[in-house]
Amino acid sequence: MLPPSETKRDGGTDDRLDLSSLSFPKLKTRRADLVRAVRAMSRDPLAAASALKVSPALAAVEVARNRRLTLSPTMAVLDRYTGVVFDGLDAPSLPPAARAFAFEHVGVHSALFGPVLAGDRIPAYRLSHDSRVPAAAASPAGAAASTGAAPPAGATPLTVPAPPAGTAPSAGAAPSAGAAPSAGSGPSLHAAPSAGAAPRIAPPLSLKKHWAAPVSAALRSHPGLLLDFRSEGYVALGPVDGRPNSYFLRVFTVGPGGERRALNHFNKKAKGELTRALVLAGIDFASVDDLLAWASSAGFDLRLSAPSELTLTV
Repeated sequence: MLPPSETKRDGGTDDRLDLSSLSFPKLKTRRADLVRAVRAMSRDPLAAASALKVSPALAAVEVARNRRLTLSPTMAVLDRYTGVVFDGLDAPSLPPAARAFAFEHVGVHSALFGPVLAGDRIPAYRLSHDSRVPAAAASPAGAAASTGAAPPAGATPLTVPAPPAGTAPSAGAAPSAGAAPSAGSGPSLHAAPSAGAAPRIAPPLSLKKHWAAPVSAALRSHPGLLLDFRSEGYVALGPVDGRPNSYFLRVFTVGPGGERRALNHFNKKAKGELTRALVLAGIDFASVDDLLAWASSAGFDLRLSAPSELTLTV
């Protein structure tokens, strides 16, 4: 499970965002609530720039991306992200077998979508683990879902409507059934924000409170060995404390005097390079002992440093 990158590639195919096709499907309602809130926030570019903690110049691009989340092209998670981790992974140069393995075994923890697998299709967006998103945009059903309460009687379920006729469905999406929603039906994630509509004022939505419990549950129920390469900010959005067969990675380097010191920004490159080696190897390790034996033979100084912690020295 990798951390995301602030930077993303533009473009993709004409398939629109389909929340039903994303991995960890129990997170669908939380994703829908947050997508709606981020789109509503983007009606006010200055407020959105402040919430996203970006400059006005950068906001011109990023806010436009967020406003069109449900209308923009999508591409595989593996190809969407750029930045230091993903430079080390170098997805464009992976052979087909390694890409196929990555699609099934590599995850990225998005602040907007929660954990997703590398083969899931998403649009370009801007949201970080510490962004301040107004909670105003959640519908009654969405607000109830965020707090764990049952939605009011008659509330419309939060779903992403099917694409218009003639639009190719997203990868993995189930065929839509029935006619388009009738007038007066519940809010649509694909509907454009009303012209001139001002966002309602509300306290910021805490991404930690929004994501931590459901993401933790999703990751704990996911089978197999879990290698947690996330930064601590994203770990807080879905802790896996106490999950069997789960290991958090720390990256160190050796100083001139032989002392070990933790890497900060540059630990990302090491995580990306280790991930690349793992997907090229294409081994579904059953245990951490199997992983460590492989790492030694592959030239990585990877060691078990605590019951649920790995140390990579570069």
